[in-house]
Amino acid sequence: MNKIILLFALFTISQNAISQITDPAPYCKSIFENNYNSIENIIMKGKAVEFGQAGKLGAFNTYQYYNNLSFPDFVIGDTASIDLSFYSVAYIEPIYFALWIDYNKNDIFDESELVLENSNSIKSKLPVFADPAVTSKSIIRVPTTALAGKTRARLIRGQNDVNPFATYDSSFSLDPCPVKFRFNHGCTYDFDINLTKNTIDSTVGIIENDFSDNILLYPNPTNGDFSIDLREEFLSATVTITDLNGKFIQANKYENDQLLKLNLEAPIGIYFLTIETEDKKTQIQIIKK
Repeated sequence: MNKIILLFALFTISQNAISQITDPAPYCKSIFENNYNSIENIIMKGKAVEFGQAGKLGAFNTYQYYNNLSFPDFVIGDTASIDLSFYSVAYIEPIYFALWIDYNKNDIFDESELVLENSNSIKSKLPVFADPAVTSKSIIRVPTTALAGKTRARLIRGQNDVNPFATYDSSFSLDPCPVKFRFNHGCTYDFDINLTKNTIDSTVGIIENDFSDNILLYPNPTNGDFSIDLREEFLSATVTITDLNGKFIQANKYENDQLLKLNLEAPIGIYFLTIETEDKKTQIQIIKK
């Protein structure tokens, strides 16, 4: 009997630690006609949340706010890793996903706060029917304009709200507040994250540098093509590019290289490069003119 009570107590503690509610206030509602889980998990800065097994069409599994879940702090002006794993569902939809973070804390998921979506992450539709499951690994940058303190993030898997059966469109973006209509399918999850101030001056040049010799980036400003000289050869190196709002732009991986050649596939503006090797990291601003 004592064992049963102990197990029940541990289960209760576990459930309360990541308790869920269905009231999104003060944020907008998210409603689908058919709601089923099609996201396996999310990992933010190493903290994982599992959403359980894939749902079935028509099963009630709609909006959930993980109101008591704690992720590691997101540092303003710094990068954060976000991994997403998606199930392959037995239907033609939903084929899109999106993640917003309310950086300005105005209780609205603004267009500029759309952090990840198909077009800047997996660059294709999500798996349906017999498509294999997909995992998206991204690094975002929290914009320097973000306000410190607790704020809300929203993750949605959904479909085209004009034509649910339309083929994948790389220019389509989900609405953070979907409204129930016939045949719209999906799921929505909210989380709280804590934004903290960065003591590093990220306004110009190198933001942080673990390399003994400063690496060389040229030309900067660039028309798109540029090179990074690491000053020595590394077994592996990854260059991740984000914009000023922290939105993931692209990532390039290299092996046994010293001179890294890249093309910035983005509009004119200021961007952040995060360069990581086995044991070193640096962050640099680059300007595309």
